[in-house]
Amino acid sequence: MRKQILYSLKNVCDRIIDKVLHVETAKCIKLTEHDNLMNYMYEPITYGQLRSILKKYPISKEDYVVDVGCGKGRVLVVAAMCGCENLFGVDISKCLIETAENNLKQFQKRNHSIRYELICMDAKYYMFSPQISKVFFYNPFQLKIFIRIFKSLLKSLEENPRGLTVFLCGAKDSTVKYIQSLNSFVLISQEKKDIYIFTYKMY
Repeated sequence: MRKQILYSLKNVCDRIIDKVLHVETAKCIKLTEHDNLMNYMYEPITYGQLRSILKKYPISKEDYVVDVGCGKGRVLVVAAMCGCENLFGVDISKCLIETAENNLKQFQKRNHSIRYELICMDAKYYMFSPQISKVFFYNPFQLKIFIRIFKSLLKSLEENPRGLTVFLCGAKDSTVKYIQSLNSFVLISQEKKDIYIFTYKMY
């Protein structure tokens, strides 16, 4: 009962923040593209969790941020609020991508320097730009798909070595163990019980 009350309060707070920002990122959605086995439903990370994470690991103007499974673009909206001008998002749902597009346009009106690219596609085929420096995952995909995505990220890092941070939120143990099994990534922090921050270890 207590968990339900807390969840409802967080949801109300997130809706209020949406209204203040003139965006729409709240409300969980189950779409036809989501099957809950391979591609999970849209459920955004809370603004409170994002604020807590980015207070410790801030995003800069020069960062290139990608949210894999971006949904309505809440992470990208917050990144834009932090001053980041290079935003990327990928999601399998055309409906969610269109909403994310509308949300980011609101910030582009205020800051014409913001550049964003939103792609509607299955994330397992996504190719990471060589400039990407921050990668977000929330409620990550089924492990089989996640491994394919991460292999693409590793290929990008091998071809273009650089500093990179991975924010893994709402992760299952199997996903965390997979990243920990890679010698090239180091766990630098665990926030609460299911938020993990990894950095790429350049040799």
